[in-house]
Amino acid sequence: MQIVKSEFRLCKQNKVLSLKQRKPQQIVYKLLPTKIAFPTLDGTRYIRFENIIHCSSANNYCKVILKGGEEILLSKTLKWVEDRLPSEFFVRVHASHLVNIDYISKFCYDFLLLENNSQIPVSRSRKIELEIKLNRQCFL
Repeated sequence: MQIVKSEFRLCKQNKVLSLKQRKPQQIVYKLLPTKIAFPTLDGTRYIRFENIIHCSSANNYCKVILKGGEEILLSKTLKWVEDRLPSEFFVRVHASHLVNIDYISKFCYDFLLLENNSQIPVSRSRKIELEIKLNRQCFL
């Protein structure tokens, strides 16, 4: 019972301790979701994050391209999709493109080449954020 109370207090007080400072019973694990729910005409589709290669938008519609080449058309905006995907793995590289970092095979000056041979344009204003995320991803 003592361990549960100390873990609860640690979460409640929002104390930030390094892993070296924490005792094993004080380490709090947060379960993160692994799927996203997409409302479609056929019903709700539950897709794992790692199966999403990239998302592109056309006005108020969003096309989600999956690993097997399947495409899902949503009547939601790209911003709606971006807010529900983990920012650690997905990056907005253009006003109309959201990309899974794990599927980037080549980064040129103004475009990305993905593993499914798609070319995605990179805007000048989002290039620095992309470089930071890619460098962070490579060293993990």
